[in-house]
Amino acid sequence: MVRERRDPEQRPSPEALLEAARREESASGKLKIFVGAAPGVGKTYEMLQQARVRKQDGYDVAVGVVETHGRKETQALLERLTAEQGYLDGRYMAATFNLLRGRDLIWSYVVNNYLLGQEPAPFDLLYWNSDTTNLPAMWHKDYIESFYKGNKLAEKGGIRIAGTPIDISLVKTATYVQAGREDHISPPQSVWKIMNHFAGPKRFVLAGSGHIAGVVNPPTAQKYQYWTNDRVSASLEEFVEGATEHKGSWWPDWLEWIKSQDPETVKAEGPRVPGKGKLKPIEDAPGSYVKAR
Repeated sequence: MVRERRDPEQRPSPEALLEAARREESASGKLKIFVGAAPGVGKTYEMLQQARVRKQDGYDVAVGVVETHGRKETQALLERLTAEQGYLDGRYMAATFNLLRGRDLIWSYVVNNYLLGQEPAPFDLLYWNSDTTNLPAMWHKDYIESFYKGNKLAEKGGIRIAGTPIDISLVKTATYVQAGREDHISPPQSVWKIMNHFAGPKRFVLAGSGHIAGVVNPPTAQKYQYWTNDRVSASLEEFVEGATEHKGSWWPDWLEWIKSQDPETVKAEGPRVPGKGKLKPIEDAPGSYVKAR
């Protein structure tokens, strides 16, 4: 891990970075250089680029861009990362999200697995989460500009699709809004804001845990809890103040809400067994694509 210092006089030279990289590579056989997102991260990256003089050196430079997406140097950095292949490696994005909860998603493993030598406990959700998706460079850039920096989806006509201006205040469809209390990617304070935009009937539910475990929480697991408040609330704080806690998964509440919209059910039809329908299987599960990087 290379961490940039604020004092430029204390910043290591490209030669020192390269030497440190070579030592790590000789010790572990595989090298990953991770640059944390701090002020001036672009300068550190430029130094690493100088140190990585040959592409065949095979060094992975993962750059966390937490809270720096809006900076010109970060945009230039992202363009460098995507210029050659035309997409942003999903592992870079995963590292960025891990930084948002560094204590739990990074340092806990450093302490428990590296320092204490403990074997990582099996965790199906994290295993699934590690199957990252590469993002097309232009799509990612537009997302950062339009949604992250500009928040244009919240503006009437701020975004156009096929020439049609989008106005989410015209959405009258009934909406079930779920937020995770410990969600580090979509904080409940941000999720609540949709309550002030959609025009149709809305039900807000606050679930325990975070971005993944708070959503993928089958009732059989008997984990966590969720909060509801049937009274109209003007803010998240008002919702929480008058909320009722329920043990377990929020899924049954969602199912009852679905039934309240329309209790009629239809039989599920279609090929449910691989190879038995019109689409023939390509290869055995899980498929070769999951091994592609």
